[in-house]
Amino acid sequence: MAEAGKFAGKTILITGAGSGIGKATALYLAKHGASLSLCDISATNLDTVADEITNSFPETTVFTQTVDVTKPDDVQKWVEASKEKFGQFQGCVNCAGLTSKHHLIADIDIEEWNTVIGVNLTGTFNSLKYESIHVADGGSIVNIASIFGLYGSAYAAPYVASKHAVIGLTKSAAIENAARGVRVNAVCPAWVKTPMIMDYAKDLQARGVEFQQTYPNQLFKRIMDPEEVTSVIVFLLGDESKFITKAAYEISGGRAAKRAPKYKATDARGATVSTETPEMGRDET
Repeated sequence: MAEAGKFAGKTILITGAGSGIGKATALYLAKHGASLSLCDISATNLDTVADEITNSFPETTVFTQTVDVTKPDDVQKWVEASKEKFGQFQGCVNCAGLTSKHHLIADIDIEEWNTVIGVNLTGTFNSLKYESIHVADGGSIVNIASIFGLYGSAYAAPYVASKHAVIGLTKSAAIENAARGVRVNAVCPAWVKTPMIMDYAKDLQARGVEFQQTYPNQLFKRIMDPEEVTSVIVFLLGDESKFITKAAYEISGGRAAKRAPKYKATDARGATVSTETPEMGRDET
């Protein structure tokens, strides 16, 4: 049963709602009274989440649509259908994303680069474009960036570049929409226990790198749960953050408080590379 909470009477749009952070956010908002418009590229995952919400919170109105965020027409149709169904919406959370494989820049093929940039950056752009047109005055948009959008990292250039760009896009959108009172912010989590990150961990393991090696430079020595990111997202969606915009919130368990250990990797030419994992220093520009 939904609680009579702070999101009662509000409608929130969520991309990438079929798993991970998007799913956790949808469940929280449903519990606290929001109406929801959810999209994901996986119809199966989307149906599973919608069923879970309907079973747990039967009074919650949920609209779903299968969307490929890299396709502007898909996103436009979903956003406009959401507005037609609900009349207006007060918030958006752009969670759709994927990670890159564990490669040196020299070993990345253009297909992987285009795929990661296409989903993480272009997908967020497409979502922002149509959300910003239709979101209610005084609304809030939250983009999912990453700790790697704040810090440099070896072996993940497409992902790092895309998340740096999402933060820049967030700042531009915040400036453009300020006159309407629309806030635009980003959250920048470290490793989160999602299917995407678990797949990345398997890729690391196949290359001889234990996943635990990538976060001993956190003060809190663990991977976080999606709900720990959701708590920041819902703060930024809510009225408590009315004076916050153009911000990028780090959620990292004190990451980069100290250097990570070194490990070795071999590139496509057989050269051995020794580096710290994963950050090489903060980009303050």
